[in-house]
Amino acid sequence: LDNLVIAGTPIIHDIVQNWDNVYEKGTKYSSKNYVGDIFATLGGKPDFGKSSFQVA
Repeated sequence: LDNLVIAGTPIIHDIVQNWDNVYEKGTKYSSKNYVGDIFATLGGKPDFGKSSFQVA
């Protein structure tokens, strides 16, 4: 857990300091591929799994 604090603290500070200019819109670091699960619960269309997969 010590390493988590050491590695995570600068990231948290950067997010807090640059929220308005960099992170709020979410476009600079947005993914260009599908991010989510096979159920598409986050929207979008999964690019993996069988097309015949259906939610039971």
